[in-house]
Amino acid sequence: TLFRSIPIFTASIKVFVDRVEVYGDRQELNKSIQLNEVNEDAKHMIETKIKQEFASSLSVLRENKTDFLDVYYQFYQKNRKNFKEFLKTLEDSEDFLNHIVFKLNITVDAD
Repeated sequence: TLFRSIPIFTASIKVFVDRVEVYGDRQELNKSIQLNEVNEDAKHMIETKIKQEFASSLSVLRENKTDFLDVYYQFYQKNRKNFKEFLKTLEDSEDFLNHIVFKLNITVDAD
């Protein structure tokens, strides 16, 4: 999506989790039968961790000018005219990742 000449890359991620409880010896894993026991605090912690890991990965991609996420292709295919205009505004068009806003919509649910 391009909004006022600023590209916004939006990704919706749905994560399904199971709660795993360890009883006694760490070698024995028992899955919890109650799947709805993933509370809101745990969901928020998982969402935060995913966003932190994405931000860390994105930092490396930006530093190395590496488009592992195919952002260029996505914008070029969906909004070629506006994206080409955006690239013309940059001093270094290979550094486009540093000028894109990334938005993650994360939903965490019990599996």
